[in-house]
Amino acid sequence: MNYEESIKYIKNNSYSAYEIHKATGLNEASLRKILRGEVKKSQRRTKDTIIAYVDELINSNGLPRFVDLEELIPRIIENHDSLLLNQNYATWFELQVYKKAFELTKK
Repeated sequence: MNYEESIKYIKNNSYSAYEIHKATGLNEASLRKILRGEVKKSQRRTKDTIIAYVDELINSNGLPRFVDLEELIPRIIENHDSLLLNQNYATWFELQVYKKAFELTKK
């Protein structure tokens, strides 16, 4: 994958400059400018890092390679209120509530 394709992938999948910054160490403000198209010629190191980041995302499907459920479940419960602000999580949680209610009424 080349640099332009990597930028297109990042934009299409709504990755933020902050997420890329945290994962790569690249400057967040510079990444924001790149994603907005304000930078025409990025440095070679920046291009190589972005390409490597996108390759890693594609290879890992955007998910960590191993998920420790023992660790994840308490974090979800602890952060439940803030997670509800995320539309995807809120929709998933609502669906789970409906499923449980349906199961209870079925019995």
